[in-house]
Amino acid sequence: MFARSIKVLVAFSSFILLCTSQASGHPKEWSEREAIAEAQHDIRAHKIKFYWHGGYASMPVGLPPKYARIADRYPHADGGIGCIVSDQALRERQRKYSETYNKLMLPYVLQKQ
Repeated sequence: MFARSIKVLVAFSSFILLCTSQASGHPKEWSEREAIAEAQHDIRAHKIKFYWHGGYASMPVGLPPKYARIADRYPHADGGIGCIVSDQALRERQRKYSETYNKLMLPYVLQKQ
């Protein structure tokens, strides 16, 4: 009985660890190559979202001003949001990632409308 309880506990713990590691989908390097791959994957999966970047007034970077309001209709992904920045190089990579992703997602969204 005790051995069965341990097996169930270990199986459940493994499942939780697997799910949480998959749920934290932040890119590892914030490279343009990763942004392109993620955007293409999301488009194939029909999963629309836009990356937002900036401090106090974050916005969907990489979109022309006339299309910026379209991003409000879809889920927001964190592409470097926050006022306190200790790593400027990381913040710049996040901005470039967000721009690249959004530029690829926008034509897909416009074509669906």
